Amino acid sequence: MLNLNNILVILLSFVITLPLYSHWLGSTITYIFYLLAIAGSSYLFYKNKSKFYFLDLPFFLFVILSLFSVIYTVSFDYMTELLYIPLLVFIYIFGKSLIYDNNIKNFFSGLTLFFFLFSIYLVFQLIENSFNYGLYYHFSNASNKVEYLTMSMYAGTVAIYAYFMVETYILRLFLLFYTYILIFISGARFSIIFFVALTLILFLNNKNIVKNIFIILFGLITLFLINNYFKIIDTQFIFDFFNFSINRLNHFDMHNNSLIGRFQAIQDSFLALNQHPFFGYGLHSSPHIIHFIYPHNLLLEAWLDLGILGLLSILTMIILTLIVLWKIRKNRYFTFFTTLYIYILLAHLKSFSIFHATLFFLITSTIFAYYQRKKH
Repeated sequence: MLNLNNILVILLSFVITLPLYSHWLGSTITYIFYLLAIAGSSYLFYKNKSKFYFLDLPFFLFVILSLFSVIYTVSFDYMTELLYIPLLVFIYIFGKSLIYDNNIKNFFSGLTLFFFLFSIYLVFQLIENSFNYGLYYHFSNASNKVEYLTMSMYAGTVAIYAYFMVETYILRLFLLFYTYILIFISGARFSIIFFVALTLILFLNNKNIVKNIFIILFGLITLFLINNYFKIIDTQFIFDFFNFSINRLNHFDMHNNSLIGRFQAIQDSFLALNQHPFFGYGLHSSPHIIHFIYPHNLLLEAWLDLGILGLLSILTMIILTLIVLWKIRKNRYFTFFTTLYIYILLAHLKSFSIFHATLFFLITSTIFAYYQRKKH
C-alpha cells in the first residue's frame, strides 16, 4: 500500500542515487531534492520516535569538526562540501528509520529501480561505443556521463541486495547477471576483484558445491559446443566486450597512471600531515595542499581536513560498526549488512570523498539502529 511513509522512503532512495542523475537534473533541481530529503528524513525520524545513542557520538563529532574547520580552512572553494554536511546528517537520521516496517526492503527496491532506469540509458550508450566504458565516458557525446567508480558502486550495492534480500528467484538471477555484466565491463578494478572473491566465497560455502561445479562445467561445455557449431557469438566479440576491463586489470601495477596519481596523493597527504597533524588544513583542503581533489581514502581525508580528532571519529565509527555486526551475527540481516558494509567501506578506503559518502553513513546508521532496537 502506497502511503506517506513509503513515498518518503522511495524519495530518499532516489536522493541516494542522485550521483547517477545529477548531470541531467542540474544543480538547482538536485539541491531541491536534497532539501526534500532533509524534510522527509526529519519526518520519518519523528514519526518512528527514533533515538540517538552512544554509538552515534563519533558521527556527530565528525560533523562538528567539519563545521568548525571552516574557520581555518586553507580552501576558498569549500561551499559544496559545506552544503553536503547537513545532507549527511539527515541521511544518517534517515538510516535510523529504515529498521521500521518494510522500509529496508522498500528503500533498496527503490534504489534498485532507479539504478536500473539509469542503466538502461547507460546500456544504449555502451552499445553505441562498442561496450567500451572508457569510450563512453571520455569520448562520447552522451548527455549524462557517470564515471566507472560511481556506477560500479551502485551496481555492486544492487547485486548484494539481490543476492541476500530478493526472494523471487528469477528476479534475483536477472539482477545478479545484469549487475555483474555492468561491473565486469566497467573497468572498476576494486569492484571486479571484490565480486570475484565474494562469488568464490559464496560458492565454496554452498553445501551443494560438487553438484554446482558439475552443473556449471556442464553448462559451460554445452554453451561452448553450441556456439562452436552454430557460430552464434564471435569469440573476438566476447574479448572486445570486456576489453576495457581487461586492459585496466593488465595494467594494475606501479606503471599505471591512475595508481601513480593515487599513491602520489597519499604520499603528499602524509608529508602535509607531518606539519599539521592535530587540526589538519580545514574543509576541502586537498586541492590546495596535495593538488588532488581528495586523497581517495576516507580516513586520510578526514585526517587531512579535520586533524587527528577527525581521523579518530571515523576510525571509531568503523570499529564500532564491526563490533555491532559481530553482535548481530545471528540476526536476519547480518549477512546482508556485513557484505554491503564491507563493500562500501573498502570502496571508500580506495576511492570517493568522505563528504559525499551518503551510502557509507546511511548503512552505518541503519546497522547501529538495528542493533539498538534488537537490544531493547
